[in-house]
Amino acid sequence: MELSEVKRPKLEDEHKDAITFTKRDVEDVLAPHNDVVAVITNITDFNVHRIFIDNESSVDILYFSIFIQIGFTLNQLGRFDIPIQDFSEDSMILEGMIRLPVTIGTASKWMTIQVNFLVVKLSLVYNAILNCPSLCTLKAIMSSYHLMVKFSTPNRVGQIRGNQAIAR
Repeated sequence: MELSEVKRPKLEDEHKDAITFTKRDVEDVLAPHNDVVAVITNITDFNVHRIFIDNESSVDILYFSIFIQIGFTLNQLGRFDIPIQDFSEDSMILEGMIRLPVTIGTASKWMTIQVNFLVVKLSLVYNAILNCPSLCTLKAIMSSYHLMVKFSTPNRVGQIRGNQAIAR
């Protein structure tokens, strides 16, 4: 029987992209809190406030009022005829679907991804909801305790902090 050494690919600084949360990440958070992670993010070159980050749902939502404020029209929506349930588990009617660029992060630590938003006519506190599809594309980790989302970028780990004033 012969033995040979297992050759493993050389990893360049394998921990450089490790996503971790530290005590420093929570220093500016008013505690104790039960706040959601609500952020400001760029959607198709507009800074959109009150975006709820939710890692439990399976679709990304853009509310109709913001869709119109950005300057889109109904004829730009694709069809999406499958009903979905809202937070109260009632079925809601969708206006349609649109694919838009979303940029998150700051300075050199940002990412732009294409998001398939379902556009709905509802009146809620939030203007959009980023859910599992977007968070997975970003390779993002959310910490509700730290009110922060961290994600991989070509220039190390990027982050966006939730805004407690918006969340309340």
